Amino acid sequence: MFSPLAGVWVDRWNRHRILVVTQILSMIQALILALLVLTDRILVWHIISLSLALGMINALDTPARQSFVVDMIERREDLGMRLL
Repeated sequence: MFSPLAGVWVDRWNRHRILVVTQILSMIQALILALLVLTDRILVWHIISLSLALGMINALDTPARQSFVVDMIERREDLGMRLL
C-alpha cells in the first residue's frame, strides 16, 4: 500500500539521502528488536509493530535502491537495457 507513494517520493527527493536514512532506520529497528530479545522482554505485539515498521522502511528503500543503480553508472551504454 505504501510502495506507490514511495516511488513518487523517491523521484522527487535525493536518492542517496533516502538510502542513508532508510539504512539508519533499519539499523535502529534491528537494534530495538535485539535489545528486546536480549533483555527477554519481547512480546508478540513488539514483533508485529517492528515488522510493520521494517516493511514501510523497505517500501521506501527498494525503489530508491533500484533507481540509484542508474545514477551510479556513468555511461548509458553500460546499462543492461537498450533505450529506444
